[in-house]
Amino acid sequence: MMYNQYLKTLVIFIILFALPICGNWLFLYNSGELLPVEEIAHKQCVNNQQCIVGLATRNQGYYYKKALYQETKPKVLILGSSRVMQFRKAFFSQSMINAGGAMNSINEGLSFLRDVLKESTPEAVIIGLDYWWFNQNALEPSLAVKPPPKLSHTLTLRSYLLPYKWLWQQKITLGQYVQRMNPLYSFLEHAEYGIGVDGIFYQNGFAEDGSYVYTKTITGREKNIDDKFELSFTSMAQNGPRFEYGDSIDATHFEQFKEIVKLLEGNKIKVYFFIAPLAPRIANKMDEYQKEYAFIATLRSTLTAAGISFMDFHHPDLIGATDCEFIDGIHGGDLVYAKILRSLAATHPTLNAYVDHQYLTQVTHYYRDIAMIPPQNVQQTEIDFLHLGCDKSTQYVSLRS
Repeated sequence: MMYNQYLKTLVIFIILFALPICGNWLFLYNSGELLPVEEIAHKQCVNNQQCIVGLATRNQGYYYKKALYQETKPKVLILGSSRVMQFRKAFFSQSMINAGGAMNSINEGLSFLRDVLKESTPEAVIIGLDYWWFNQNALEPSLAVKPPPKLSHTLTLRSYLLPYKWLWQQKITLGQYVQRMNPLYSFLEHAEYGIGVDGIFYQNGFAEDGSYVYTKTITGREKNIDDKFELSFTSMAQNGPRFEYGDSIDATHFEQFKEIVKLLEGNKIKVYFFIAPLAPRIANKMDEYQKEYAFIATLRSTLTAAGISFMDFHHPDLIGATDCEFIDGIHGGDLVYAKILRSLAATHPTLNAYVDHQYLTQVTHYYRDIAMIPPQNVQQTEIDFLHLGCDKSTQYVSLRS
C-alpha cells in the first residue's frame, strides 16, 4: 500500500515538476543558452556576419570577449566598459575585436590584457576611460589584480523557470517555445540566425566583432530605463551609481593604470586612450556640479603630468554628437563612436592604417540623430526611444558604394 502511494507521489512529481523543467531545459538548450562561452565564440566566428549572441540567462562579458579574442587574434583591440561597445568592425580596415565590457575597472582591464597578451599581441589598442574608475568613492581600490568570477554555464533552478516568465510576459510565443523544446530540433543547424534567446528572437546582443546591438531599446521593444535621461539626472543629483562625487583621484587606481600603460608600451603596441563621452545634456548638467566632481579635473591634469596622451570626449561637443545619438546618458551610439574614431585618427596619424576612412566619412556625413547605423542585421526601425523629439529619418539614407 505504501509502495503504491510512493509511486503515485513520484508520478505526480514527474508530471507537475520534472517534465515541465525538462521542457524548459530543451528550450534553453536549443536556444544556445547552455553553451560555454568558448563554444559560443567559436560558433559565432565561424558563422561570421549573421550571428548575434544574446544570452538571457547570464552575463559572461569578460570571458566571452577573451574567447572572441583568442578565436580571431585581431590586429586592433578595443577595450573598456560597455560604453565602448559601439565601435564596429565596419569602422576599420584591419581585423578588430571589441572587448567592451571586459574592463569594468582598471584592475579588471589589467587582468584582461595580461590574459590575452599571452595568446597574441595586437598592433593597436584603443581604450575608453570611464572617469569613475579613478574615484575611490565609486570603486574601492584593490592591490590584487584578478579577473571577475567565472559563472558556470550550468544554470540554476530559477533560470530553468525563466521560459514560463517569458511566455507570460509575451517575450516569446508559444509556437517559438514548442519548436525549441522539441528533442529533434537541431540548434546547430540554426545557429547562424543567433545564439541565446535575445539573439535569436530579438536580434539583440553581441555581433561577431564583440560590439553590441541594442535592438530591443532602439526599436521600442523594451522601455529605455533612462527615458529623457531622467535616471542619469536623478543619479547625478543623489550621488548615485556612475555619478558618485569625489574630491580627488585614488593613487592606487592611478598606479594600476600606469601598469596598463607600461604593459602595452613594453609590448610595442600602439595605444590610444580617450575619456568616453556623456550625452550633451548630462555633460552640461555635470558642469553645475564642479565641486562634487572635482576629481575629473584632477584626472585630466594627472594624466597630462604623467605624460600619458589621451583625447577628452567627456563633453561630446568636440565631435558634434547630439543627445539623439546616445543610447542613454552615458552610452553613446554607433554614430557617436564613428565620430570618435575619426577624431582619434585625425589626431594620431599612426591609427590611419587601421581605419576605413571612406566608410567613416560617409556615415558621419549622411547620418544624424540616430543611435544605430543601419544595417546591423536588424530589420526593425529605430524610433525616438529617448522621447526627446528626435528626428530619426536619416536612417533611411542609402550609403554610396
